[in-house]
Amino acid sequence: MQFISKNGTESSAYLPHQTLNSIEWKNWVNSGVLEIFCKTIYTAFTDYKINPVYVTEGIKFGKNKMSSAFSLDHKFPFESIQELEYFQLYICEKLKERGYIVQLSEDKVHDHGERSLIIYQKPSYKLPLIQGKSDQIFGNIHVELRFHGEKLIFFKMIVHRYNDHKFDVGLEFDELLEFLFKV
Repeated sequence: MQFISKNGTESSAYLPHQTLNSIEWKNWVNSGVLEIFCKTIYTAFTDYKINPVYVTEGIKFGKNKMSSAFSLDHKFPFESIQELEYFQLYICEKLKERGYIVQLSEDKVHDHGERSLIIYQKPSYKLPLIQGKSDQIFGNIHVELRFHGEKLIFFKMIVHRYNDHKFDVGLEFDELLEFLFKV
Protein backbone atom coordinates (compact mmCIF):
# COMPACT_ATOMS: atom_id res chain seq x y z
CA MET A 1 0.00 0.00 0.00
CA GLN A 2 1.34 3.44 -0.91
CA PHE A 3 0.29 6.91 0.21
CA ILE A 4 1.09 10.30 -1.33
CA SER A 5 0.94 13.38 0.88
CA LYS A 6 0.13 16.97 -0.06
CA ASN A 7 3.80 17.93 -0.27
CA GLY A 8 4.60 15.09 -2.69
CA THR A 9 6.29 12.63 -0.36
CA GLU A 10 5.36 9.01 -0.91
CA SER A 11 4.95 6.60 1.97
CA SER A 12 4.56 2.88 2.06
CA ALA A 13 4.65 0.29 4.78
CA TYR A 14 8.12 -0.59 6.01
CA LEU A 15 8.18 -4.32 6.69
CA PRO A 16 11.29 -5.03 8.75
CA HIS A 17 10.30 -8.60 9.68
CA GLN A 18 11.61 -9.81 6.30
CA THR A 19 15.06 -8.41 7.13
CA LEU A 20 14.94 -9.77 10.69
CA ASN A 21 14.54 -13.29 9.30
CA SER A 22 17.45 -12.97 6.88
CA ILE A 23 20.85 -14.64 7.19
CA GLU A 24 22.47 -11.24 6.46
CA TRP A 25 20.82 -9.71 9.54
CA LYS A 26 21.89 -12.62 11.75
CA ASN A 27 25.45 -12.46 10.40
CA TRP A 28 25.60 -8.71 11.04
CA VAL A 29 24.36 -9.09 14.62
CA ASN A 30 27.12 -11.66 15.26
CA SER A 31 29.86 -9.84 13.30
CA GLY A 32 30.95 -7.51 16.12
CA VAL A 33 29.76 -4.34 14.34
CA LEU A 34 26.69 -4.08 16.59
CA GLU A 35 28.89 -4.27 19.66
CA ILE A 36 31.16 -1.51 18.27
CA PHE A 37 28.13 0.70 17.50
CA CYS A 38 26.71 0.18 21.00
CA LYS A 39 30.04 0.76 22.74
CA THR A 40 30.74 3.91 20.68
CA ILE A 41 27.34 5.44 21.45
CA TYR A 42 27.37 4.50 25.13
CA THR A 43 30.90 5.86 25.61
CA ALA A 44 29.90 9.11 23.89
CA PHE A 45 26.85 9.34 26.16
CA THR A 46 28.87 8.85 29.34
CA ASP A 47 31.27 11.56 28.10
CA TYR A 48 28.27 13.82 27.35
CA LYS A 49 26.89 13.31 30.88
CA ILE A 50 30.22 14.36 32.38
CA ASN A 51 30.62 17.36 30.06
CA PRO A 52 27.57 18.27 27.91
CA VAL A 53 29.60 20.90 26.05
CA TYR A 54 31.94 18.23 24.68
CA VAL A 55 30.50 16.52 21.62
CA THR A 56 31.79 13.26 20.18
CA GLU A 57 32.19 13.61 16.45
CA GLY A 58 29.26 12.00 14.63
CA ILE A 59 27.04 11.63 17.72
CA LYS A 60 24.82 14.21 19.43
CA PHE A 61 22.53 14.08 22.47
CA GLY A 62 19.82 16.44 23.60
CA LYS A 63 17.21 16.83 26.31
CA ASN A 64 14.25 19.18 26.58
CA LYS A 65 11.82 18.70 29.47
CA MET A 66 10.12 15.34 28.82
CA SER A 67 11.82 14.66 25.46
CA SER A 68 15.31 13.36 24.79
CA ALA A 69 17.18 12.36 21.65
CA PHE A 70 20.37 11.16 20.12
CA SER A 71 21.46 11.38 16.52
CA LEU A 72 24.21 10.09 14.29
CA ASP A 73 25.55 11.89 11.25
CA HIS A 74 27.89 11.02 8.38
CA LYS A 75 30.94 11.18 10.70
CA PHE A 76 29.72 8.18 12.72
CA PRO A 77 31.86 5.16 11.75
CA PHE A 78 29.56 3.03 9.60
CA GLU A 79 30.23 1.19 6.35
CA SER A 80 26.81 1.23 4.68
CA ILE A 81 23.24 2.42 5.04
CA GLN A 82 22.26 -1.23 5.41
CA GLU A 83 24.33 -1.40 8.62
CA LEU A 84 22.36 1.54 9.99
CA GLU A 85 19.09 -0.11 8.97
CA TYR A 86 20.20 -3.22 10.84
CA PHE A 87 21.07 -1.02 13.82
CA GLN A 88 17.59 0.54 13.71
CA LEU A 89 16.09 -2.94 13.70
CA TYR A 90 18.28 -3.95 16.64
CA ILE A 91 16.84 -1.03 18.64
CA CYS A 92 13.31 -2.06 17.64
CA GLU A 93 13.83 -5.68 18.65
CA LYS A 94 15.58 -4.76 21.90
CA LEU A 95 12.64 -2.53 22.88
CA LYS A 96 10.24 -5.43 22.33
CA GLU A 97 12.01 -7.17 25.22
CA ARG A 98 10.65 -4.42 27.50
CA GLY A 99 7.07 -4.61 26.22
CA TYR A 100 7.15 -2.20 23.28
CA ILE A 101 5.04 -2.66 20.17
CA VAL A 102 5.51 -1.14 16.75
CA GLN A 103 2.82 1.50 16.29
CA LEU A 104 3.99 2.60 12.84
CA SER A 105 6.68 1.53 10.41
CA GLU A 106 7.02 3.62 7.29
CA ASP A 107 9.24 3.82 4.22
CA LYS A 108 9.01 7.43 3.05
CA VAL A 109 10.45 8.89 -0.17
CA HIS A 110 11.13 12.64 0.07
CA ASP A 111 12.02 15.27 -2.51
CA HIS A 112 15.40 14.93 -4.26
CA GLY A 113 15.51 11.16 -3.80
CA GLU A 114 15.96 11.19 -0.03
CA ARG A 115 14.39 8.26 1.79
CA SER A 116 13.42 7.62 5.43
CA LEU A 117 12.87 4.35 7.22
CA ILE A 118 10.81 5.18 10.30
CA ILE A 119 9.81 2.97 13.22
CA TYR A 120 7.56 4.41 15.93
CA GLN A 121 7.12 2.31 19.07
CA LYS A 122 4.96 2.61 22.16
CA PRO A 123 4.65 0.53 25.31
CA SER A 124 1.99 -2.15 24.89
CA TYR A 125 -1.39 -1.32 26.39
CA LYS A 126 -1.33 -4.91 27.74
CA LEU A 127 1.42 -4.09 30.26
CA PRO A 128 0.30 -4.23 33.88
CA LEU A 129 -0.73 -0.93 35.43
CA ILE A 130 1.56 0.78 37.93
CA GLN A 131 -0.51 2.10 40.84
CA GLY A 132 -3.50 2.41 38.49
CA LYS A 133 -1.56 4.20 35.75
CA SER A 134 -0.28 3.06 32.35
CA ASP A 135 3.36 2.02 32.29
CA GLN A 136 5.09 4.31 29.81
CA ILE A 137 8.46 2.56 30.38
CA PHE A 138 10.82 5.01 28.60
CA GLY A 139 8.05 6.80 26.67
CA ASN A 140 7.17 6.76 22.98
CA ILE A 141 10.16 6.16 20.73
CA HIS A 142 10.64 7.35 17.15
CA VAL A 143 13.69 6.02 15.26
CA GLU A 144 14.35 7.42 11.79
CA LEU A 145 17.08 6.63 9.29
CA ARG A 146 17.17 9.23 6.51
CA PHE A 147 19.52 8.84 3.56
CA HIS A 148 20.12 9.50 -0.12
CA GLY A 149 21.69 6.53 -1.88
CA GLU A 150 24.57 5.58 0.44
CA LYS A 151 24.83 9.08 1.92
CA LEU A 152 23.51 9.39 5.46
CA ILE A 153 21.41 12.50 6.09
CA PHE A 154 20.75 11.50 9.74
CA PHE A 155 19.90 8.69 12.08
CA LYS A 156 17.89 9.83 15.07
CA MET A 157 16.04 8.43 18.03
CA ILE A 158 13.56 10.73 19.78
CA VAL A 159 11.99 9.69 23.07
CA HIS A 160 9.00 11.45 24.58
CA ARG A 161 7.56 10.75 28.02
CA TYR A 162 4.18 12.06 29.10
CA ASN A 163 3.47 14.06 32.22
CA ASP A 164 -0.16 13.09 32.51
CA HIS A 165 -2.44 11.67 35.19
CA LYS A 166 -2.96 8.53 33.03
CA PHE A 167 0.72 7.54 32.92
CA ASP A 168 3.34 6.61 35.49
CA VAL A 169 6.45 8.81 35.64
CA GLY A 170 8.47 6.57 33.32
CA LEU A 171 12.16 5.79 33.23
CA GLU A 172 14.90 8.28 32.41
CA PHE A 173 16.66 8.56 29.03
CA ASP A 174 19.90 7.48 30.74
CA GLU A 175 18.28 4.16 31.64
CA LEU A 176 17.11 3.67 28.05
CA LEU A 177 20.60 4.25 26.66
CA GLU A 178 22.06 1.91 29.24
CA PHE A 179 19.48 -0.76 28.36
CA LEU A 180 20.09 -0.41 24.61
CA PHE A 181 23.81 0.21 24.37
CA LYS A 182 25.75 -0.80 27.49
CA VAL A 183 27.76 -3.92 26.62
